[in-house]
Parts: sequence; structure tokens; C-alpha cells
Amino acid sequence: MVYADATQSIELKGLWLLLTVIVGLLLAAATASLYDRVTERAERQAENSALAYQRLILQEFDDLDRFISRAARQLLIDRSLSASAATTLFGYRQNSHPLIKNLAVIDSDGRPLVTSSTEEVPEISGRDYFLHHLESRDSELFISPPQASLVNPDNWFISLSRALRNTDGNLLGVAVGMLSVNSLRNAFSELVSRDGVSITLLTQEGRLVFRLPELAEYGVGVEILDIAELEPPLTEPITQSLAAGLDKQARIVHLRPISNYGLVIAASIRRADALSVWRAAIIAGTIAWLVFSAISFILIRMLQTSVREAQASQARFRHVVEGASDLIVLSSIDGQLSYASPNVESYLGLKPREVIGRPVEHFVHPDDLPRLQTMLRNVIKSGKPRKSDEYRVQHADGNWRWHAVSLSPMYDAGGDLDSLIGIVRDVTQRHRDRQQLIRMANEDALTGLPNRARLTGLLAEAMREANRKGTLVGLLFIDLDHFKPVNDAHGHAVGDLLLVQVARRINNALREPDIAARFGGDEFLALLHNLSAPEEAQAIAERIIEQIRRPFQVDKHELSIACSIGIALYPEDGRDEPELFMRADAAMYRAKHAGRGIALRFTPNGEDPPPG
Repeated sequence: MVYADATQSIELKGLWLLLTVIVGLLLAAATASLYDRVTERAERQAENSALAYQRLILQEFDDLDRFISRAARQLLIDRSLSASAATTLFGYRQNSHPLIKNLAVIDSDGRPLVTSSTEEVPEISGRDYFLHHLESRDSELFISPPQASLVNPDNWFISLSRALRNTDGNLLGVAVGMLSVNSLRNAFSELVSRDGVSITLLTQEGRLVFRLPELAEYGVGVEILDIAELEPPLTEPITQSLAAGLDKQARIVHLRPISNYGLVIAASIRRADALSVWRAAIIAGTIAWLVFSAISFILIRMLQTSVREAQASQARFRHVVEGASDLIVLSSIDGQLSYASPNVESYLGLKPREVIGRPVEHFVHPDDLPRLQTMLRNVIKSGKPRKSDEYRVQHADGNWRWHAVSLSPMYDAGGDLDSLIGIVRDVTQRHRDRQQLIRMANEDALTGLPNRARLTGLLAEAMREANRKGTLVGLLFIDLDHFKPVNDAHGHAVGDLLLVQVARRINNALREPDIAARFGGDEFLALLHNLSAPEEAQAIAERIIEQIRRPFQVDKHELSIACSIGIALYPEDGRDEPELFMRADAAMYRAKHAGRGIALRFTPNGEDPPPG
């Protein structure tokens, strides 16, 4: 008897040790999987933030480049803008745009012809944004590194300059737009404070423009190339881990080049913050493992005396599992749900008994179902857990919610695959936040139309499609005529309502695949797909003109405006997006000078194309 009791005791201890080791390994696998998930989540958050800020900065620089280029061309080449008018225009632009420090047009000797500054202009002929264009005949666009103002050394700026040359390539002048580093930093500081991501803007050469949140020891223009571990030039987005960032903290960093402007935007998250959930999970898992070890030991000992006590202990263990905040579900290998923890009601709006017995396919969005079925097959085939993937699941109220699901196999006493266990977490809010940020970066807030940044991407897709099909792509640059008097007479509120109706009419004049966008102010764009001949673009432009020419009823006012349209076709008038924008813009200005209210296609010599 003593020998039998000793043998049984050894067997029970061996069973207990085996159970604790298995649970420990499962917890270790779960925490390792969680580590990968939280790291990937942090990398995605940094990437999404960098992408959003990259688009905002690109929009600022593109708008500034377009404005100063157009004004300088009208002043130096077209002679359609006087110096006094340009000064007034520059002053209005600077006063209405908090990021602009100064706007100027410099002649070929380095003397300012026009400037928006009311202060005395210092000697600027030695500035790099002038010397670069003077010394290099091939230069067009130049972005200077951060520089201190000659008037006030505490004010730093980045200058964007573009050379204006005659047909012989000789320098006529330089258009310069200066963006205040302080204002740019302040504009982004509120956004950064909301999402908890640190943002750093630096040049390709590694000089700091600004860092948010700010660090006193790193001022504007400081060389940070070694700290950023950046090997210039950066041509593609990268994600990397830094052992010590500018704040001496380990960080997960995503860097994206800002095309054409020689800048790099970096979004980073402290690794300690990103892994806080993982560290908490380790502590919780360790505690759970210790609790499980103690409970399982008690349960195994209790098996010797009472099945009832063993069942009671099992119920206590189940209570611990069902107390978890994540939803826990069990299913058969064919996808039939056999168990759902009580908190399923907060996830799906259904009680456990309304879920058990139903197939998983009943709840998952049809578009996501193939991915889930692939995940199920992989777990069954490999017998290994699969880390989190995200699916849309229908709530009882009919809405779709995003759930992150981790799946692991479960085996019966004979070691055969018996069922699957899923751990589910609701990540709907994270998806909403991500989509909101994407919408903010791609849509015009007033009209709901795509903005220029979004249309640029759509234009690139349309050009690739045209290359495959051998068709044309049309870009219409639409500028409203007589819109300013409406704003002056009735106020900006009526003007905004009018712009909304204009956007609607432009959309009504387009074909099904075509896309309207707002460029800014009273300027719109239209992207025309799959044109077989230039006449199709002309016909669509004429429809838009007729639509806009009809009177508008806005807030009890009958308003009449018109529009001038410039047309550029790919690949005949331009081979890339910037060239098409520039040439559609040039054609629009020619339409305005020809009498307004008409549509003209771009021609290299500025003359109207032959009929037909």
C-alpha cells in the first residue's frame, strides 16, 4: 500500500509538472506572439503617422511652389503682372497663410524685385537659394537647409526657390518662398500631442528642421545624421529600430522621403510605450501561470478523494478564464462554435447560447471570409498557433465591427486535434481612427471631393491604365470666373455654399469613370479616363462650362458665375503628373486671357490647336 501510494504520488507530481511546463510554454508562445503583434502595431502606427504628415507637408510645399512659380512667370515672362500688383498679391498670401515668412522675386543680379516683407530687405545675393540657380544653369527647384533670418537670427526658415529662365537658358530671376520653421513646428504640435507619436523633420543631409515634442539640446540646423542612422539619400520609406533616439530612448522609427524637396519625415514611438502592453501581459501571464500551477496541483491531489471536488476546482479555473477582457471562443475543426465566454454579449450583442452551434461563417464579412478560412486550414494543417489577424464581424445591431483574432489548436487526451481556441479583441475604434486620418489627408473638407494629393495618386493610376490600353487621359484645370465678387458681396458663407453646388455640377457633367477634385480656393480639377480622342475631353469641358453658366440659387440669392478650363492630355501634352498639372494650368490661364468662359487645350506655342 505504501509503495502504491508512493507510485501514485510520483505519477501525480509528474502529471502536475507536465501540465505546468505545457502551460508555461503556451504562455511563452502567447507572449512571443504578442510581442510580434505589438511591435507590428507600433510600426504600422509610425508608418501611418509619417504618411499623413508627409502628405500635409507635400501639400504645403506644392501649393507654395505653384504660387510663386505662377506669379514669377507672370511678372518676368508673361509681363501680365506688375510689380505693385505682385507685391499686393504676395502680401495678401503671406498674411493669409501663417506658415509663410516671406515671398520674393529676385532679379538675375540678386536684387529683390518684389517681396511680401514690410521690413527692410537685407543683402540676399549671397544666399544659397540665389547662388544655386546663378551657378547651375540646369537648376529649377532648390530647397535650402534651415537658415537663420538675417533680420532676426532667432527666426529660422526653409526657402523653396525656383529659377525662371529665357529660351536660351539664361537666368531671368528667382522666385523664393520662405516657410517659417517655428510656424511649421507650431502647426504640427497640436496633431502630435493628440496621437502620442514623435515627429522629426530633417533634410536629406541630416540637418534637423524640427522635432516634436521639442528637445532643448537639439535646435534647428543641428546635424543628427549619426543619431538617425540615416544613409543619404533616402529614396524609399524604411522602418527601423534605434537603440537611442534624440531623447536617448529606444525607439521604433518610420522614415519617408518627401519627394522633390530634399526632406525626410520621421515618425517614432518609444519602444517602452509600444511594449507596455506586452510587459503587462508577461506579468499577468506569470501570475496566471503561478495561479494555474497552484490550482492544478490542488486539483490533481483532489482527484484522489472526490470527483465532485475536482469538478468544483475545474469550475473555479473556468471562472478565471472567463474573467478575461478578451473574448474566448472554441470551435470544432469544421468551424462550428462550441463555446463563447460570457463577454460575447459586449462583442456581438448576443448571449452565449445564441452563438453556440452556429458556424463561424455566419458572423464574418463575406469579403474577409476567405482569409479566415485560410487561417483555419493553416492551423489545422500545421498544428501551430496563428498570430492575430483582423476581420469584420457583424454585431446584432447590423453593424460591422473589426475583431483581431488569434487562433490555436487544442488536442484531446489521445493527442489528436480536437478543436480550435480563438482569442478575440475588438479593434473597431483603431480602424475608425486610421480611416479618419486617411480621409483628412485625401479629401477636401468643404466639398467632400478628393484633394490635389489624392487626385495625384489617381492620375498616376489612370496613366498606367492608359499605357496598358493605348488610350488618353485628360486633366481639366477649372477656374471659376467672377467668383470673388460673390464673396465680396455676400460673404464667405454664401461663397462656400456656392462652391459646394459647383462641385456637384462638375460631377454631374462628368462620365461615370471620371473624377472631380478640388485644387483649392475657386479652382477645381477633373480627371478623364480612357479617352479615345482629344475631342472627347473638349466635349466634357464644354458640358462643365454650360453647367456652371446656369444661375445658382444659394441662400435666397440668384448668382451667376462662369469658368475657364485648361485641358492637358496624357501622353500627348505631358509624360508625368507635375507636367500635366503645369500644362493644364497654363492652358487655363490662356483661356482666361482669351476672354474667360471657354475651354482651351494646351499647345506648346500658346496658340489655339487646329479645329478637328
